[in-house]
Amino acid sequence: PWEANEASLPAEEEEMQQHLSHLEGLVGMEIDDRAKGSLLRMSSSQGKLALRKVEDIIQEQGGFCHNLSSMVQSVCRKMGNSSRQWA
Repeated sequence: PWEANEASLPAEEEEMQQHLSHLEGLVGMEIDDRAKGSLLRMSSSQGKLALRKVEDIIQEQGGFCHNLSSMVQSVCRKMGNSSRQWA
């Protein structure tokens, strides 16, 4: 979904995509369509918050991430269940 409209993305969505690209480069892997879908179902501000949380977790683990897709989905799911938990 992002690739089709890159030129016309709202600024917040573009920031979210750039942050995601940064994370993918940081850990050397791309997220799968399910994880991307989890992000897309959130508002842009929630998605950006989720990516910041994922980055925090990666930093806490010394820059290592075994499965970025799983981590993104887990954070999105937790935010969906209890948005106050991550605020």
